Formats: sequence, structure tokens, C-alpha cells
Amino acid sequence: MTIRPKLRVERLALGQVRLAWPAAASGFTVQTITNVASTNWQDVLMSPVITGSENVVTNFPAGSPIFFRLRK
Repeated sequence: MTIRPKLRVERLALGQVRLAWPAAASGFTVQTITNVASTNWQDVLMSPVITGSENVVTNFPAGSPIFFRLRK
């Protein structure tokens, strides 16, 4: 069983979203979807940047609702 780290999501200015999880949790990919009833999760193409003790991805979501998850 893979233990997934907690994904923190913060809304920034101009519609940006900052996603962060512990830097020690390597090998995870951020995925996104606009409808949780679907199974068509897509990888976020931005690679995480290690900032201090966190992996960070800054994403620019569209105007519709969007959901994120970590996947290993």
C-alpha cells in the first residue's frame, strides 16, 4: 500500500493555484480532472520545484471547477 502525502492547495492571485506536498515524498505526479465522476485523470505537465521542504507546482486552472490528486 502506498501512503500518499497530503496535498496542500492554495489559491493565489490572478486565478493561479499553488500545489505543495513534502519534498521527502518523491516520485509523485500531480493529476487533474474537471469532473470527479470521470476516470480520465490527466497529468499536470509542470514538474515540481523543491522550495524549502516542499515540492511545489503552480498551476493556472481554467474557469471551471478543477480537482487535483497525487499519484505514484
